[in-house]
Amino acid sequence: MLLRNGEVSAPKALTSSCNLVLISRPSVNTADDFAELARFIRQADARVHPIVLDDREHKVRRQFLRLRRTMLFSPAQVANFRLRRGIAWQGNPMSKSEEMERLVAAGISIPPYELLTESEQTKDLSHLGEYVVTKPARGGRGANVLLQRASKVKWAPQETRIAGKSRILVAQKFIWTGPFATSYRVTSLFGECLWSEQVQAGPNRTPQIDKGKGVSGTIVSSSKDCVYKLNYDEEIIQFGLAAHRAFPKIPLLGVDVIRDANTGKLYVTEVNASGYVWHFTSPKGLQTQEQFGYRLESQFDGRRKAAQILARKAMEWAK
Repeated sequence: MLLRNGEVSAPKALTSSCNLVLISRPSVNTADDFAELARFIRQADARVHPIVLDDREHKVRRQFLRLRRTMLFSPAQVANFRLRRGIAWQGNPMSKSEEMERLVAAGISIPPYELLTESEQTKDLSHLGEYVVTKPARGGRGANVLLQRASKVKWAPQETRIAGKSRILVAQKFIWTGPFATSYRVTSLFGECLWSEQVQAGPNRTPQIDKGKGVSGTIVSSSKDCVYKLNYDEEIIQFGLAAHRAFPKIPLLGVDVIRDANTGKLYVTEVNASGYVWHFTSPKGLQTQEQFGYRLESQFDGRRKAAQILARKAMEWAK
């Protein structure tokens, strides 16, 4: 139930059994991953009956689904399968400008920004500082994210492989995170942390000089030659979880956080509401974990934790 203030109010918890449909997709995770997640869910609460389906499937056990109240969980937006009964929690692609509006409304600190469009191709950006970060309003994986002099920024149509065309260019105040660009990811499920990572530009990257007086170019910490490791900074984790509360209808978020190296202040740069952040077994997640020698689920026993969260939410929300 959606309240007037935009928050979601859960109904009374069920006492009878319910279904929990888990939608798997090769670009998001492996089917084996969700099969194990289903096993953990059954261990967490025997009243919850998990059903793992591939999003490419069109025919499912409809009769079985109708026997019990049902909740669906999909990290990303469901493409094919549709529930005949129940509530669906899934990712929802949002533009960076939409994400920023929600974060500002919720009182979450983000770098100050301006939007440039075809009808307003240039703006006075001097209030954002000498250097700004520009990026398409719809993008992904750091594509077309650049550090530029504010006086040189001009709108141009943007297109990325992940998100396609974008008609809005975001210009954001440059926050210096240290000589080598550093960011943090807080991945949360229904507002609870599954894992957190630090990503830092590799030592072969040209250092960014203090206060943004360095050369222009990419400042994406997760681009080529970057270094990943688990992050245990509790202040960063709690800040990321606070940002999730601004998106009560999105179950899974990957909140990107940066820290100003001069002041220590934290900022959210984006939340990745599309849901392509289930990196326990995503192609990108598996590659990163193998390359840097750690397991995401080792930090907070993440998949068991996810199972407990999903079992609890299913009993609250299934209809």
